[in-house]
Amino acid sequence: MEKVIRKYYDVSDNKYICEECKEEYFMELVEDIIKSETPHAEYGEDEPVRYFLWNDTFYEVTVEIDWNRYDKQFYYMDGSRLVNCERITPEGIMRGK
Repeated sequence: MEKVIRKYYDVSDNKYICEECKEEYFMELVEDIIKSETPHAEYGEDEPVRYFLWNDTFYEVTVEIDWNRYDKQFYYMDGSRLVNCERITPEGIMRGK
C-alpha cells in the first residue's frame, strides 16, 4: 500500500547502521523520539509509527511501548518491542513544517 509521508527522519548519513542491525537501531530511535515528544511523567503513545529514510529507501517502523507508573504519580517507559519494520514506497512526500 502506497502512502503519503508527512514527516520522516533521514538517517542516511549514519555510517553505523548495517543491514543486520537496522531494525534494532530504528526501534531505539523511535524510543528516543517518543521520550522527547512526551512531556515528563506523562503517558505517551502506545504504538507509535515513524518513518525513516536510509540507503535511499523508506521504512515504516512500528514499536509497541510498555508504560508503567512510579508510585502512582508519574509514567515512565518500561520496555518496548518492534512490531513492524518494512520497506515502503511512498506515493508522495510532504515537505515542510
